[in-house]
Amino acid sequence: LIGDEPVAILYGDDLVFNKKPALLQLIEVYNKYQDPIVALEKISRKEIHKYGVIDGVKIAPRTFQINNLIEKPKLGTEPSDLSIVGKYIITPEVIKELKKIKTKGELFLTDALLAVAKKRAVYGYQFEGKRYDCGSKIGFIKATIDSGLQHKETKSELKKYIKGLKI
Repeated sequence: LIGDEPVAILYGDDLVFNKKPALLQLIEVYNKYQDPIVALEKISRKEIHKYGVIDGVKIAPRTFQINNLIEKPKLGTEPSDLSIVGKYIITPEVIKELKKIKTKGELFLTDALLAVAKKRAVYGYQFEGKRYDCGSKIGFIKATIDSGLQHKETKSELKKYIKGLKI
């Protein structure tokens, strides 16, 4: 389907607000290195067990060469505070690795990326912008409110509504 072209994978539960979209940031890094790219976000260590995390070496501002990817590590075992965000640019080689993975449950893209990282470079990029975890109810609500407050058509009415709440 994609031949020899890279493809972007964007998980719907990760929303990022920034003037330069997170995907564009990843594309720019991909264009520089021509290898798979994983979006990264620095988060608190007490939250890291909820996410995938990387072990890597910083090679440029905001850019890391990934040595290992760990999906939802046990608290205290995480190698860094850089979590994997659901935005990727992958190459056909990653798709080939995905096809080889045998699983009885959830298929983790991190497994395929790790297999590729053992053969060639895989990079992580700590994107600029504010991320919302819309996979949680509160994250979705925060994203909706912040988006409404940033939009000129809804900002005024939403502010009035919030001020009128009896909290």
